[in-house]
Amino acid sequence: MDDLMNNINQNVQQSQPAERAVGAAYTEPKKADSNVFTAADVYEMGKLSYNNEGSVVAEMALAILGAVVGALPGMLLWILIGRAGIVAALCGTLLAAGTAAGYTFMSKDKSVAQKYGFLVCIIVIIIAVFISEKIVWCWIMSDEFHRTFSAARESAYSFGEAGGMTRAEVDSIVNESMMEEFGFTEGTFSDFFYHFGKTLRALGLSGKYFFNLLTCYLFAGAGGFSAFKKMSK
Repeated sequence: MDDLMNNINQNVQQSQPAERAVGAAYTEPKKADSNVFTAADVYEMGKLSYNNEGSVVAEMALAILGAVVGALPGMLLWILIGRAGIVAALCGTLLAAGTAAGYTFMSKDKSVAQKYGFLVCIIVIIIAVFISEKIVWCWIMSDEFHRTFSAARESAYSFGEAGGMTRAEVDSIVNESMMEEFGFTEGTFSDFFYHFGKTLRALGLSGKYFFNLLTCYLFAGAGGFSAFKKMSK
């Protein structure tokens, strides 16, 4: 009976947890890190970042479109006034103001930095002024070409007849000379537009054109800077 009791006592002692040794270092159980993100959190953060980037790109596209549309009225007025023979450089202020107004109107959320607004407006103004002035010059040169060369062709016919040449032969000589010098024979608006640089050089108008273009940019720059500065406040 005593042996049985001793065996029971030994089994109970072995089954009890061992006590912590005296003086041993105590380590608290680690707590769950409160900064750990779940997969759903990461997904939402990525989606938010994507939406913000997309909204900025969309606003930039709308702002550029607004600048282009805002420049159109000034371009049309520029071309019409220039077509009538009036100095169109004064329209540069209106063109630039319209560009700045269109850009500002289409970027109301202010998500795009102001420096990018200046850059977009400057690029649009430069292109708009260049195209407008080129169209005016091509139109004027085409009109003047028909008046001048029609009279010159008639004079060539007279000299050709005196020399026993037919009109077809005179036309062939004149057309060949014009093609070599200008790159065209008809002198239409499109002829001057696509051979603009060569025509300016042939007529000796390069210096006058670039000086006039610089004047146009000065007017447009002054108007655009003041307009954009007021509207961006």
